[in-house]
Amino acid sequence: MSSLIQRVLVGMSLSRTQQNQPFVTNYNQDFSKVFLRLKEEKNFSNQIIKSSTMAEMVKVKDRGIKLQELVENSGLATGTVKVSCDECLGEDTCTFLHPEIVYTLPDADYCCGKCYERRLHCKFTKLPEDFLQSLRTLPLLRAHVPCHACWESGKLCDNNSGSCKNCESSSLTCERVACEAYNESRDNWFCPRHCDKAHYNDGYSNVVEHPRPRRGYNAQIAARKAVIETDTRVSVCTECWRNRGDKLCTNAKICPPCTIRIQKGDAIACTRIRCAAYTECSVDNCKFAHPAQPFEAGSLVDFEPFPRRR
Repeated sequence: MSSLIQRVLVGMSLSRTQQNQPFVTNYNQDFSKVFLRLKEEKNFSNQIIKSSTMAEMVKVKDRGIKLQELVENSGLATGTVKVSCDECLGEDTCTFLHPEIVYTLPDADYCCGKCYERRLHCKFTKLPEDFLQSLRTLPLLRAHVPCHACWESGKLCDNNSGSCKNCESSSLTCERVACEAYNESRDNWFCPRHCDKAHYNDGYSNVVEHPRPRRGYNAQIAARKAVIETDTRVSVCTECWRNRGDKLCTNAKICPPCTIRIQKGDAIACTRIRCAAYTECSVDNCKFAHPAQPFEAGSLVDFEPFPRRR
């Protein structure tokens, strides 16, 4: 159930846009200070020091928030349910970092303060199943399944049970693809942790079996990867590729070779091509563009073969 609680945190952060504001920047600075202090005080490994730092940061006012409060903020009345992980067993002690902070951290850091301290992953086996199902179907927390149209265009889809707003505004048929394990409950089956295809208990009413367009990507995954990852691969622009200047090209908005040519009066554009496997590419020397590289998604052209070299 940890992936379900992760969606609570990601869902809450997606409803706001504070990732680049001082709230997160100040946290990163404070984290570094606490980490260095603990490193001097204790002769432990960096991993243990990191866990201790996280546990300490969660306790700081305006850094941590109780899981009970998080769930209630998402619009679900908890009633008599005490929302906490198995380690805490009480809503007063199960505290997480604020969603805007957690959104910028790797998946392994989605833990409450007590689990950070004990270096455990939060588990939620003791929460009532009907309560968990209510969480799953809240639009803000529903598992994100981009529709075919948003997948193909790279637009950020929403979690409406029926047609998404993008399709409604464009008068398009809105369809979301079913997972191969559609009839199995999400979070309890063999499909990937971040499965972005529909399951029967997600609450979508526009699920179809025919596959997504071959070209496309999940804009939500791409946006988060751009925040939490650094991709050191160089995306070669079409001009450098055409003129065999791969080794001189960089990930600058306008690479050095193109800058020189533009200054000389050449009417060219320093353009990158979006990789066909934009969010999932694992090719070490891939020359196409990916979300964790410093390019705005709107500045990329849709996947196509590189132009012929001269």
